[in-house]
Amino acid sequence: MPAAPWLRESRLSKSLFVIAPDSTASEAEIGAAMDRHDGLRDGWPGPKPGWYRAVERVGRWWYLIAAALGSAYFIAFAPNDDPVWMKALFGISAGPVILLVVQALVFGIAWVQVRSAGGDKQTVLREANRIARPSAFDYDRIGTILAVDPASEAELHRLCWTASGVGEQGRGAALNRIDELWRRAAPEPAAEHDAKRGEA
Repeated sequence: MPAAPWLRESRLSKSLFVIAPDSTASEAEIGAAMDRHDGLRDGWPGPKPGWYRAVERVGRWWYLIAAALGSAYFIAFAPNDDPVWMKALFGISAGPVILLVVQALVFGIAWVQVRSAGGDKQTVLREANRIARPSAFDYDRIGTILAVDPASEAELHRLCWTASGVGEQGRGAALNRIDELWRRAAPEPAAEHDAKRGEA
């Protein structure tokens, strides 16, 4: 359960994001911005296509699929008079080659689709960051502050937004202010946290 409505968990990586203060973005736009961030984290220039994520979920089963395709091809089209089991064995041994070709083709199609829809990484990141940013804090810390001081939500939202903006002016001050609010709201966990850091 989110500590505040402006803290969201992405559907793909389950990472926590801060939604922009005074954002007028729709739920679909917020979801798309978080998907873009998740895609960028995986090295893509935008969100991975849904069909490609489905292909990824098949995982290691792709080798068996490739081996089955190879066996079927050799059994049906091999011109020699070898027994069926030998043709099937040739197909299975060709499985890794077939798999590499299929993977390269599928990856290439997905990459071109993402690239043509999203542009370069910096543009995609800039557009996504206008709506949502990866949070610099977790649910617990924000929830603890809001439980003790619900009236601070608007200020805390602005602070979290600034603190989550890498390279943003005032980021250090925002991080320090959130830490100060947390320490005031939860002195015992803060002391434990300091003790663990001291031991490390």
